[in-house]
Amino acid sequence: MRLDIIKSARPSFLVLGPITVGLAAAVALWKGAEVQVGLTLLILLATVSAHVSANAFNEYFDFQSGLDLETRRTPFSGGSGLLPNRPELAIHVLALAWASLAVSIGVGLYLALARQPALLPLGLVGVGLVYGYTRWLNRSPWWCYLAPGLGFGGVIYTGSSWLLSGSLHGVDLLVALVVGLLASNLLLLNQIPDIEADRRVGRRHLPIHLGARRAALIHAATSVMVFALLGFGLAGDRLPMTASLALLPALLLPALLSRTLGKQIGLPRLVQALGVNVGITLLLPILLSVGLVWSVA
Repeated sequence: MRLDIIKSARPSFLVLGPITVGLAAAVALWKGAEVQVGLTLLILLATVSAHVSANAFNEYFDFQSGLDLETRRTPFSGGSGLLPNRPELAIHVLALAWASLAVSIGVGLYLALARQPALLPLGLVGVGLVYGYTRWLNRSPWWCYLAPGLGFGGVIYTGSSWLLSGSLHGVDLLVALVVGLLASNLLLLNQIPDIEADRRVGRRHLPIHLGARRAALIHAATSVMVFALLGFGLAGDRLPMTASLALLPALLLPALLSRTLGKQIGLPRLVQALGVNVGITLLLPILLSVGLVWSVA
């Protein structure tokens, strides 16, 4: 297998999975569990392998559909650009997608059967999301929007927390919702630059279905909802006060929303917004993890 294909996994985009597992470990510590390093590393392997698979499938299917030849590439959207320049690598990218999915399934099966068999249905949902997102889900506006949230909040966070702490509490639902909304919002905004190219190849995500302005309004409302959920958790003692660190990224919201809710969403301002959106998506769970660990230190 050619090393060039690593670009199709989009390594710089793989950080959200480990951050999500780290947050699950922080919640487990706060709940009083003893987090095992070996177990955490296996969860990380399954998580990163699944994300590599999803990215590689996306690269392959977008090349096959012709989308990669039409899209306007930005640092945050539009694919890696590998296959339009190196079409002979397509079969290798597909092999990477299947191989990494096999690793994720193998490790996931081992963890579920050895520690928590009730996680098997959650694992099946994860496999369906990895393979089905580019093939089918991006042709259904709301499923396309919800899929990233289900993957990161519903499968990765919930499964990790269950394995690391041995049980799920009310706080897990709150944190899973926060992680899930952040992930869905990340993909939602990234789809706006590709509306015309995506429409031509049969995609039908929310920015195509509702238009860029309405999609931006949904993104804005969901962004505010994320911080409202954190405030609800802090006010109701579901989270320790040290977790208020996670509210700091709210300071970036004015810069983000001023670029997405203006009269015209031009590409330069939109690319700036994508960068701020990525910053919020990564910073919030990191700061929440720090706040939770701080509370038990």
